[in-house]
Amino acid sequence: MNATIQQAVQQHVGSADHAEIQSNLRAAIENAATNGDPGLAAQFAGLLSKQGSNPAGLKAEVISLITDDPGILQHFDPSFANAVLSKL
Repeated sequence: MNATIQQAVQQHVGSADHAEIQSNLRAAIENAATNGDPGLAAQFAGLLSKQGSNPAGLKAEVISLITDDPGILQHFDPSFANAVLSKL
């Protein structure tokens, strides 16, 4: 498949269950904080706080964040990141 990162993220995040997105965002918060990026952890936490109960809004924000900075995938659960990358 010859998709762009945006297409891959849209495909994976768009088809993911809301609880899965929330869980992966929580893991990303913990991993970013543990790996010395408290600003990014705070950004993830703010996103979860703001959009956590809005499935469409949360998906749109996560898609935008990862598309704008694909490197943040390193903070997500490896299975989530690998699923996105496998669609490229």
